[in-house]
Amino acid sequence: MVSSVSVFDEAMGSGWDNWSWNSTVGASSTVAKVGTTSLQVAITAAGGTLSLHGDVRDATTFNGVSFWVYPTNSAATVGALKVSLENDGTGSVSVGVAMSATTLPLNTWSFVRLPMTSVRGSLTQFTRLNVGNGGTGVTFYLDDIRLESGNPAPTPVPTPLPTPAPTAAPTPVPTPAPTPVPSAQFRGTNLAGMEMTYKAFNEATGPIENQNYPKHDNRLIDYLASKHVGALRIFFSWEGMQASLFGALPGTGNYLTYFNNYKRIVDYATNVKGMVVIIEPWQAASGGDTGGAMYRGNLVGSASVPTAAFADFWTKLSGQFVNNPRVMFGLVNEPNNMSTMAWWAIAQAGVNGIRASGATQRVFVPGNGYTAASSWTASNAWYDTATPKRNNAYGYLNANGVGQRITDPLNNMAVEVHTYLDANEGGGAADIVSVTAARDHLASVVNEGKARGYQVYLGELGFFAGATTNDGHPASDAWADFMAYFNANSSTLVGFTWWACGSPGWWDDVSANNGGHFSITPTNGSTFTGDTVNMQMIQGSF
Repeated sequence: MVSSVSVFDEAMGSGWDNWSWNSTVGASSTVAKVGTTSLQVAITAAGGTLSLHGDVRDATTFNGVSFWVYPTNSAATVGALKVSLENDGTGSVSVGVAMSATTLPLNTWSFVRLPMTSVRGSLTQFTRLNVGNGGTGVTFYLDDIRLESGNPAPTPVPTPLPTPAPTAAPTPVPTPAPTPVPSAQFRGTNLAGMEMTYKAFNEATGPIENQNYPKHDNRLIDYLASKHVGALRIFFSWEGMQASLFGALPGTGNYLTYFNNYKRIVDYATNVKGMVVIIEPWQAASGGDTGGAMYRGNLVGSASVPTAAFADFWTKLSGQFVNNPRVMFGLVNEPNNMSTMAWWAIAQAGVNGIRASGATQRVFVPGNGYTAASSWTASNAWYDTATPKRNNAYGYLNANGVGQRITDPLNNMAVEVHTYLDANEGGGAADIVSVTAARDHLASVVNEGKARGYQVYLGELGFFAGATTNDGHPASDAWADFMAYFNANSSTLVGFTWWACGSPGWWDDVSANNGGHFSITPTNGSTFTGDTVNMQMIQGSF
């Protein structure tokens, strides 16, 4: 495992030099995404290329190339520029891959991450990172250029089993489909533990570390990084972050300690280990179970918790991470027991609140009904408490009125869904209904996303590696079939996070005995080593 390499941040990284041709390259303080300086590139002749030269490096020890890009003209042409590697010693140049699969927005920053396997092709060693082969007059800025760490081993998968016909979707409401922002798939796990019921701590004094929640050890992140985990969905409680509605964030006393403990682990995972992190609140109902869009047991949108409070919370929290491009935002875990259309209006307010802070990172929007993947297009919309009952597919398309889908001014948004492989699809049991259960559950929302032009993030998937499916397969076959489906639908399925990992002693159950933890927590809490059976099953897929 090697550390992520910064090629350009505020200046050229250590050991990197500008060896470009047919182009003018320089530092600029006029337009910058990270810090105060970016790299300005102007192609002055045909075939012009930005070429950044460094030491000989092993391409197979990196899993991606990432950067921010800001086209100032010819946005489509900039998106078509190839990102490739070159080895001066052998004269070999990889074919590379286009910067973007779609037209990049003009005069704004877009985050691009490209898989190293596509960038390097068959090249194993390189001395140059190239961006170019464009026509005269193409200009753009780049910032925070990185070679991302890791050396993921591909998962051997069987020939994909036939996908069953998807559940029939409701008659669509005509609406133009925006072009999704390009992004590479990410693969990771949930990091549970810092979520807690609001009744567990004194409201006046705030939550206490290692009593109400674990103070996650950096070694836990080291363990996951050693398995090439590339993404973490890290839970917290809204009540722990913000002591009162519309209040300060961060707060003081124990509230400030809680925030600092959370931000420390996010910063360590992103800045030191090069992971991406989805920050997302898990909210408890009055009985301590999953409450969804609530604050202190009251639904968002009620008189007690106005929608404006939810937007205010997200403006303040996202503002704390506005300069970290590796952070993404999940609006809230598993909305449930509420009106579907009320939820989608709240979700729009949440997206608006995040953008009001200046944050440009991706936002993940879950659906009503615990955001179950298989019921996204359910014709009976059993989870809607209002009349007429609406499913999430309808809610997405009509969040702002009939025919007016939920919107993001930066078009950097995806939906979040969850699924488990037991008969109830809730993770409360260890049975696996079939070897194709994951793809069967995902088919309706993935097909809906393809048809309507939006992308899907699988925020939770977990099952027991020691189980046998009801149709006679080992659990590992169900995992392999999921991975085959995930890889085959890379344009729509942008990522997954396994359920779940946590701090040793807080999140150890590997099956469903204590609520379906399906743990991949290291088994030795002293050394943060040792793999559960679940980790043994999935570790080759990160």
